[in-house]
Amino acid sequence: MSVDTELKSIVTLLDDTDDFVIEAINRRMLGKGVSILRDLEELYNKEKSYKVKGLIADKMQYLSNEFILEELGKMVNDDYPDLERGIYLISKLIVPDIDEIYYQDLLGILIGDMVKEIPDEKTALEKMQIFNHIFYHRLLFKCGDYPITRESTTVLTSVLSSRHGIALSISLTYFLLARCVGLEVYPMCFPGGFVPAYIENDKILFYMDIFRDGEIFSESKLKYYLENQGVDLDTSAFEVRDDRTLLQVYLEVLHFMYTQKEDEYFISLLDRALKLFGDERVLESGEGDLE
Repeated sequence: MSVDTELKSIVTLLDDTDDFVIEAINRRMLGKGVSILRDLEELYNKEKSYKVKGLIADKMQYLSNEFILEELGKMVNDDYPDLERGIYLISKLIVPDIDEIYYQDLLGILIGDMVKEIPDEKTALEKMQIFNHIFYHRLLFKCGDYPITRESTTVLTSVLSSRHGIALSISLTYFLLARCVGLEVYPMCFPGGFVPAYIENDKILFYMDIFRDGEIFSESKLKYYLENQGVDLDTSAFEVRDDRTLLQVYLEVLHFMYTQKEDEYFISLLDRALKLFGDERVLESGEGDLE
């Protein structure tokens, strides 16, 4: 693959500290589209100078983040946002070297048995019972009392691999795998949180308790479930939402993690991502937040 002469010339300017030059370089590179990352990687691999390699790597990271934020912005406005793709993109903001093929292969391994054992002719209840058995008893996904500041048990691509994570990360993984196999599981949101609900023909059939191996329960037991979480039963504030909300929850969890770590780089980056979803925060109520 040959890299165009213009890009080679631009690379020679990467150490320029003039704001006007930096802005012009960024604008020109972004205008070339996401394929520029491959060209920069080729230049990086050929470059002998460690200083220049560092400058190229920094610019690649900047461009990658900008392209991800651009795609997330479009996804927010989609009628049917792609949860699987969205989780990958958000995770890549945190772990830049995540490989998309690896991510897809990992998901394929996790849902392999589910695809085989959850036929269309089963009822919704039967499908969820099979899903829960595989998720909790075969794949052995488990919530742990881990510190939220630990990336390995909070970032979903790591949780998918280890199958251990904080409660919210396991919850999001549950939704992700359910959606990957076509189960109509969506978050029914209330102030400060959500509960998984199975939707059919725009009606809630039942709910799942992720923290009790996906125990299925009806609306009559919803009050008991919410009381256990310290939530007042005010159904006027309840609303079933789509996969866009799950992506926002993931961003909120990550933002909270890096706020606890006082990591200004990621706080700023995740602030930008969250603004794409509007001002409302799913995990905040009038009385508190994630804590």
